[in-house]
This record gives sequence, structure tokens and C-alpha cells, in this order.
Amino acid sequence: MQKPNMKLLSKRIVKSLCIAVTLLCFHSVTMCHDGEKIEFISDDEIETALSDWLKEIFEAAGMSIKPQVVIINTLDVNAAATYGGIVFVNAGLIIKCTKVEQLLGVLAHETGHIAGGHLAKISAGVNEAQVPAVASLILGGAATLLSGNPAGLLAGMAGGEHIFLRSMLRFSRTQEESADAFALKYLEKKKWPVDGLAEFFDVLEKQYGTIQEDPYMLTHPECKTRKTKILQFKESLKDLTLYKMSDSYTQKFERIRAKLFGFLKKPLDIIREYPESNTSFPAKYARLISHYVRNKDSSKMTRVLEMLESLKTDSPKDPYLYEMQGQFLFESGRIDECIEPLRKAVEIQPKALLIKLTLAHALIEKNSGSSNSDNLSEALRYLNNVVDQNPQIPFAWKLMGMAYGKQMKSNEASACFAEEAYLSQTLKLAKMHAERGKHCNHTPLKKRSEDILQQIKQKEEDSKQ
Repeated sequence: MQKPNMKLLSKRIVKSLCIAVTLLCFHSVTMCHDGEKIEFISDDEIETALSDWLKEIFEAAGMSIKPQVVIINTLDVNAAATYGGIVFVNAGLIIKCTKVEQLLGVLAHETGHIAGGHLAKISAGVNEAQVPAVASLILGGAATLLSGNPAGLLAGMAGGEHIFLRSMLRFSRTQEESADAFALKYLEKKKWPVDGLAEFFDVLEKQYGTIQEDPYMLTHPECKTRKTKILQFKESLKDLTLYKMSDSYTQKFERIRAKLFGFLKKPLDIIREYPESNTSFPAKYARLISHYVRNKDSSKMTRVLEMLESLKTDSPKDPYLYEMQGQFLFESGRIDECIEPLRKAVEIQPKALLIKLTLAHALIEKNSGSSNSDNLSEALRYLNNVVDQNPQIPFAWKLMGMAYGKQMKSNEASACFAEEAYLSQTLKLAKMHAERGKHCNHTPLKKRSEDILQQIKQKEEDSKQ
């Protein structure tokens, strides 16, 4: 299969013509253009790990902004940073790294680009407002784009398509060396090994034979020289024994790498990387996921669930195992059985919005065909929490509208559908729903509908000028 060209990614983002979504635990949004596809992955476990590490690096950099991670579903090895603390990370980057120090080195380097203002310097003509606008769609993962029609917003951004990601991926030699210097400063401050980035270059050179052939190296030039400078910096440190990673970082990295391996790599690759003789948790995790991907539509699902139960026995308080069990059962059509493990996952990991969204979806599906029930009330509690934390997720509003509709609260449902439509920039539909929503009895929803009508009115007036 031909891998997507990262330099053309911007065009596919801003000209998205279709969306296909795989729900639950490991979300995948597919954006299609001219027959080619780019997928964005949203997974709570992976996003949490990357966000936590970037938060530490941002703090070391003296940056107060909150990191936001976008995971791109491609085995190409690359990463890019842009405005507002948004960092794009290819799944292939995580898979290709063999140690957490290597991934942290790359993340620190990309943070250096943000701190150095390099993107602003190389793309003075960029409309910065486009980046958070697109990111608001992507960062919610599959849920954000499940509205089904982002074309209105994305088409409006077409004028900047040539610089959205392409500009992020092309830096000068001076800027690359500057980002390295920033990265080394952050790693030293964190007392993390500083040679992870240099080791990462070795990993790539071993695979590609020559650095110039690799997509990461093509967009991050002069890596051989930079590698030498990194190692020279390491030699200047007084006590290298102070610079080490705790086991918790390694364990978290090995888990997310195994998870991506299981979902994205071929069975033969997984057998080579995680043979049956390897009884570690990451190895079992990768083999379980691979087995599920290959057998989720067959009678072998019983074996998959048995493998999962074995892992749960070893890690009874692991929220992501319960989330995964919920996914497996949901996708097998066993809605009644999927709810309890999802509830358990939320109980253990109460801040995981994607899990709450999944649980709410399952509760609404379970309640299909009926009206007022405890299931709908429970779903609405979770959904209200999700939109309170992140009101930019259209699918959360869509589910809320469905729940209120099943409760025969049509005005409240319209208020929620207005939010979904407005976030997707389907303004005509948003206006229609908001006109109904402003009559609902739920005061916060009523106010939101009134705000939407006011914002649409302002947009209409602005367009006439």
C-alpha cells in the first residue's frame, strides 16, 4: 500500500470530501480527497501519554499553553508542531522508536520549533486562525468529525491549503539546529537522557540505509551534523548518571507502541516483534489487539475475549482494558454486555472524555426504541460532563440531541443539534435548530441557541459588507 505523502496532507485536510469512522476505543477518522485517504487516530490511552509528556516538556520550556496532540494514522515516520501548542505525531514515529528517550527527544525538538517561533518565521502569509479551526475538528478525534459533514468549514479554508502542514514540515538548517538546542535544554532540565534524538537518527539510518531517503530527514535537514552536536552536548554534561528515565515512562511508552503495533501492523510483523515467547504485558497487548483486528467479525471473538480476561486478571484496575472490552462487545452487537466494563473504565479513569462518550453512546443504543429511562438520564450526565470539558465535539452534541429526543424533549434536542450543526459550519441547519432550541426549558441550552442565532446573524451581516 502506498503511504500518504505528508507534504500533501494539508490539501487533504482542507478539501475533505468524505468521512468513515471506526467507533470506540481506538477511533479512526478517514478524510478522503481524490481517492486518497488520511486517517486521524483518537485513543485516550495514547493521547494521554503523549499529552502528559508534552506537558512536562512545555513546562520545561516555560510555555504556559496546553499541548494538544493529533495522531496521524500513517506508518510514515514524522512529527510536526504548529500554533497553539498543537503537535502532529505520525503513528509510524511511535512504532519506529525503540525507546521512550527517542520519542521524547523528537517531541522536545518539535517543542523547540514552537518556542523558537519557527513556523511564524517561515510562513508569514499563513492565516493562523485556520490552524485552531482545523484542529478543533481533529483534536476531538473521531467524535469531533462524526457530525458527518465538515465540508462547509473545510472548504472555507481552501485558500490556505498550501501552507497548513507543508510549511510546518520545512525548516532551515539554522532553525533545525536551534530546535535541537532548545530540546537539549529541556531534556537537561528534566534530567532525561539527552541522546534520545541522536539514537532516533541511528534507528532511521539503519532502516533506510541513507538518511536522505527518509521522510523525516527530508523535512528535518542536516541530521548527521546535528547528531554530532547532540553527542558533543552529552559529553559536556558532568554526571550522566543523573540523566535517566523512570520505569513508568518506559512502561507507558511500551504499551502505546504495542497498541499501535497491534492495530496497524501486519500479523507477521507482530509475530516478529512480539513472539509468543515474549510474555510481557506489551507483547500480550499487541497480540490481543492483532487477534481482535483479524477476528472481530468471526466466531473467534470468544478467544479474543478470553485473552482479554487473562490480561484483566493480571491488571484488574487497568481502565483501558475495560474500555477495550467494551469496544469488543459493542462491535460484536452485545450492547447489554458492553456497558458494565465501560462503566468500570470511567470509574477508574473519570477524566477520560472519550470513554464517557463511548459509554453514553452505548447507553443510548441500549435504550433504542424506548423513551424515559435511567439509561438516557445516565447518558446525559456523561454527555453534559463531556461538553462542559470540551464543547467543541459535534458528536457529543449529536448524542445529547438523540437522548433528549428519546425523552420527547424536542426543543432541548434541537438546541443540541444546533450546536452540532454550528460546529460543523452547517449554518442553515444550525439556524433552523437554534430557532427551536431557544424555546427549550433548559436554561443553558436556551442561552446557547440564542448565542448561535446571534453569531449567525453577525456572520450574515459581515458577508454583506
